[in-house]
Amino acid sequence: NNDLAGRVKVNGVLYPFHGNEIIKTIAGEKIEYFDDIHTQPNNDLAGGVMVNGVWYPFHGNEIIKTIAGEKIESCYYIHTQLNGDLAGSVMVNGVCCPFHGNEIIKTIAGEKIEDCNNIRSLPDNTLIGQVRVKAVVRNFLWQSEEKQVLF
Repeated sequence: NNDLAGRVKVNGVLYPFHGNEIIKTIAGEKIEYFDDIHTQPNNDLAGGVMVNGVWYPFHGNEIIKTIAGEKIESCYYIHTQLNGDLAGSVMVNGVCCPFHGNEIIKTIAGEKIEDCNNIRSLPDNTLIGQVRVKAVVRNFLWQSEEKQVLF
């Protein structure tokens, strides 16, 4: 449908909204702050939310606290790929890594990722952005385990 989504200030407090609904909780948890709010192809609201001082990705009424069995410590650049998967970056074990769907990308072109920034997706779901490997920040493209490159 064509419902608007975004943020609105009510009594000095910012909240995400979707259509005529102001969202104050997700999965029963109070939202402290939010970022990257958008609608997915299925019309679910998605983005990042802070709950109990930790940033998590969310979609619909689900806060994602683990990916691939790993506890999320923070998240950034949350967006939805055209195939409907969430993507962006998550911090796990103190390292910020790109992710998409239920996969955390910890290496690229055979190099261990030390940090990442500005993670986005191309229309074909290829992830792009910057990673730090061997203490050097480099641009990357990541399409699959078999197709990836550092620049």
